Formats: sequence, structure tokens, C-alpha cells
Amino acid sequence: MLGRFPGDEMMVPSRSRRLVRFGVFEVDLISGELRKQGLKIKLHDQPFEILKHLIENQGEAVSREELQKQLWPDGVFVDFDRSLNKAVAKLRDALSDNRESPRFIETIPRHGYRFIAPVEVLDEAAPAAKLQPVAAPDSSGRRVWPRAIESLAVLPLENLSGDPEQEFFADGLTEELVTQLGKVGALRVISHTSTNRFKGAKKPLQEIARELHVDAIVEGTVTREANRVRVTANLVQAFPERHLWAESYDRDLRSALELQSEVARTIAGRIKITITPEERLRLSATQTVNPEANELYLKGTFYNNKWTKEGFERGIEYFNQALQKEPRNARAYAGLAVAYGGLGVYGDITGYPRGKAASLKALQIDDTLAEAHNTLAWAKFTYDWDTVGAERELVKSTRELDPLWLANTSLSFLTYYNAHNYGKAIEERQRVRSLLGEDSEDVALEANSLLKAYAEKGVRGYWIQRLEWFRAHGRNPNPHQAIFFAIVNTRLRNKDEAFRWLEKALKDRLPYLIWDLPASPAFDDLRSDPRYAGLLRRLVPRSE
Repeated sequence: MLGRFPGDEMMVPSRSRRLVRFGVFEVDLISGELRKQGLKIKLHDQPFEILKHLIENQGEAVSREELQKQLWPDGVFVDFDRSLNKAVAKLRDALSDNRESPRFIETIPRHGYRFIAPVEVLDEAAPAAKLQPVAAPDSSGRRVWPRAIESLAVLPLENLSGDPEQEFFADGLTEELVTQLGKVGALRVISHTSTNRFKGAKKPLQEIARELHVDAIVEGTVTREANRVRVTANLVQAFPERHLWAESYDRDLRSALELQSEVARTIAGRIKITITPEERLRLSATQTVNPEANELYLKGTFYNNKWTKEGFERGIEYFNQALQKEPRNARAYAGLAVAYGGLGVYGDITGYPRGKAASLKALQIDDTLAEAHNTLAWAKFTYDWDTVGAERELVKSTRELDPLWLANTSLSFLTYYNAHNYGKAIEERQRVRSLLGEDSEDVALEANSLLKAYAEKGVRGYWIQRLEWFRAHGRNPNPHQAIFFAIVNTRLRNKDEAFRWLEKALKDRLPYLIWDLPASPAFDDLRSDPRYAGLLRRLVPRSE
């Protein structure tokens, strides 16, 4: 197969070959047909001839003059530059390629073009091709092998089923691939939570990789028809951007999890990451699933990822249905833990012990589930107020694999904040808000102003600046403002004002009050006041 891992030899098909594949595209070099996932893509003669010539010279620079001779024989007079630019633009449109961040056709300034994606020959009946070993060229044209890959992100797989109702299935397979890759300890894998914001995004892959701080990106598509599923996957190195591998898989739905394990094993092999015998055994384990239970689990995960109260409630319904079909489904228990924890955030405090119980049940079945360790950590922090136990669970989970996972990062902020380490807390808070898509310049300005105030005037300066920035920039109202103002006024020793805001928070039944009021060091200066004990009694009814 062509498009092998750099360090092996990449091969270029000879002109005697007929059918080739790159990424999700297949090309019949003789009939002149271009297809994507079996669907014919309209491409006129000149753009196709350019594609054919570039594929036949894959990895090699092809000059504009060479293309001119190929497309316009001697004696034909045209505006060559304009016509070639137009034909290449049409070809890129057909391939959904980008000139600034190409996946297939690279522009070589003042010279020509190069086809940079690996090419797989499908027509094995054709005469043997003359294979030419090539290395991936960098932007200057030098032949170099890409650097080692130690981290990657899986972008949301694109749903090509033609049915929006199947979106949950594509999302679920994306998350499962992330889970499988996360079993490789030497590889840092960004969580689905962090990458989901790039769903449908048109950003260049290098820009996404830079935001997520990863060496490579996995992207692909999912097509589901009846009881079959087809997945295509592409592995792209980010710096410099190079296609390293592409493959398509067609499986029965019962083998959906086994398929993702196979993709994960292949990717690990391509990037030559170290896999321990134990990790290899986990990735090789047969994972035939109950299709009905798996579909219910995927639907539950889909609703969980909406991060709304209604979404968590729907998720619980689907996870419980999945467990009725498959009682020892550890992933369904982990999903329940997330959903119950989510309801806790929305004010149902019974969600925390239920989430903790579901996490423990999931880990009893499979103690390698990172999401179960994460939810257990969250329950320990919010419900048990056990910061040491929460930190222990985070170490077991994905903190080292994915420093961008929002829940972990939020806990890191709270850990620094509760320890009064405001410098580190400001840095963590800045990172979280950037991940949530807030304006980076605004975030940096606020962080710098807080650091400056803290350095010059200490803790009081920090809180005065927090309050001034909030008022000056007119932040949109949110349900947790009352707690924010209560904390600020406590830090500024305005006790009466602090209690006024806490009364409002209690009246409005704000979710975060359940862990802020009993345990947060932010309210230490209020605890000796009899009014504080009264608030605690009203926070949790005596009957509970």
C-alpha cells in the first residue's frame, strides 16, 4: 500500500496504473472520473488533466511550463497564466483543498505545484508499477522526514449518511476513537470535549493544531447504511503539514468498537509511538458490541455533549436503556456519571452522589476509563469536598494526556485559586477562557491587568481590579453573578454587602453555591458570623 509511514518508502504510481485513492477521493486515471465516497465529483478536462499529471508525479515538483505543454500543445494560443490559475482553482474546489493550508496540492512559489498527499494504488490487476521512493518535501523543496509525533487531536468525524438524525453516531465514533487512542500512554490525545468546537469549522489544520498544541490531526468521515458502517480516516502531520496516512474501513455495526481499536492501532503504528505490551493487549481486545445498546449509548453521549439540563436528562434515559440491554457496559455507567454530575451543576444536588456511584461502577468494570476517573474526581471535589482525592483521580485520568480538557483545567484553576496562588490561577483562567472561544486579545488584557494589580497591591488589588474590569466591560448577565459579587465583597471585607449577595444566590438556588458556600476559602472571613451558619442550614434541608 502506498502512503507509508515516513521512514519507510513512499511510492509513486506509474502511468500504467488506473485506479488510485488519496484521502476520501478515488480517481480513475483512464476514464477521467473523480469520486468522493463513491459519489462522482464533476471535474472538467483541464483540471482533471492537472490532477492526473500531479498524481503521476506525486511528491515531485511540477513546473507551470510542464503543465502548459501537457494542456496546451504548440500552436495553441491562450492566456496561459490566467487559464492555468483558473483550472487549478477549480481542481482545488473539487477537492475542498486550501491554497494557504493545502492537504493535496501544494503551490511552489514562482515554479509550479506538487501533489503532497499519499497515493494508494487500487487497481492491483494492472502491470507492476515502477516504484520511486520519495521523502516528504518541506516548503523550501528540501527532502526531509517529519519530526516525531507525540500528541494529536481527533476532529469530529463528518456525517456523510445524508441523515442529520445520524449525527449522534458520527459524534459517538469520534469519541470512541479518542478513547482508544488515549489508551496509548506515550501519546497525548486531546479529548472530544476540547475538539468538538471545531465541528464544521473551516479553519486550516495547522491553525487548529496550533490552538490545541498538538503535532498531528486525525480527520475523517462516517457513513452508516442499515447495519453497516464505513469510516475513512486521515492522519495529517501539522508542522510541516503533510498527509501521512489514509484508509477506509467497512464493517458490521457489531464491530464498531473493534473498528475504532483497529484505527487507533494503525495510527499508533504509523507515528511509531511506543506501545507497552499491556496497552497493545487492550487495543487488540475483541470488542463486539450489542448494536442496540451501543446506539443507545451513542445517543446518550450525544445529548450529554449539549451540556444543558435537558440534554443530561435525555442522556440518563438513553444510558439506562443501554444498561438494560447490556448490564456490564462500563461506558454507559461513565456516561451516567457525566449526566448526573451535569444535573448537579444545574442545581440537583442528588446528582453528585448518583454520579459518584455510577463512576465507581464504571471503574469496577473497566478501571482504564479516563472519563470515569474524571467524573469521580468531580464528584469528590463538589460533593465530598475532598480535594486530595479529586487530585488523585485526575492524575489517573487524562490530565497528562489532555491538558486542555475543560473540566480538568477548571479544577486546576480552582486548586490554585483556593490555595491563594493567584498568579497561577490567573494563567489557568486565561487558558480556559481562550479555549471557550472568547476574544484572545480581551482575555490577555484582562489577565495582564490582574497580574499587574496583584503584583503592585496584593490580594486586595487583585479583587478591586476584578470588580473594576467586570463593571467596565459590561459582561453579559449570568446566573452566577451573585456568587461572584459575594466573593469580591468578602475579599474586600464588605461583609454586609457580601451577605446580601449570598441571600440572593440562595433565593435563586444557584447551582454552584452547593460547593462554594460550604467549602470555598473565598468565604473564610464570613464563617464566624452567625448569618453564615444560617445560610448553610438553609442550603441543605435537615431532612437530607
